[in-house]
Amino acid sequence: MYLLKNISLYNEGKPLLLKNPHNTSRVKELLELFPDAKFIFLHRDPYTTFTSMMHLFNTVVRTQFFQKISDAEIRELVIHIFRGTLRKYVNDRSLIPEGNLMEVAYSDLSDDPWERSGTSMQSWTSRVFAMPSPACAGTLRRWATIRRTYLRKYRRT
Repeated sequence: MYLLKNISLYNEGKPLLLKNPHNTSRVKELLELFPDAKFIFLHRDPYTTFTSMMHLFNTVVRTQFFQKISDAEIRELVIHIFRGTLRKYVNDRSLIPEGNLMEVAYSDLSDDPWERSGTSMQSWTSRVFAMPSPACAGTLRRWATIRRTYLRKYRRT
């Protein structure tokens, strides 16, 4: 909390955008700390999410275990975490004040976030965050295209 307050103060009190998947299951706790917090729930195809989580566990998390853990155990752990996180979010999202939650499909944002996301998200976020300049938006579009191309070419199946 101390660190977040300092970051906000350093940036002239501008709102912070925290992208942390672990916070998906912390709606109640976040609202206790920040009663007027805005939430963007970005959801995507569960099979894609599962594959991504398996990759994360196999490449990063597995290295942190003190004991050997089988692929089947990792698969069960990923399913358990995914199910528990979504269950908690679905149970607690009704606590978010009206107008402070936006749920968006990842597929709507992945191709061209500034055009595809629709005016509702742009107007909602512009009340909280400044929208990028046209030059910056162009750079973000190019970056998104490069990233999509890279992921399609090199992503493991």
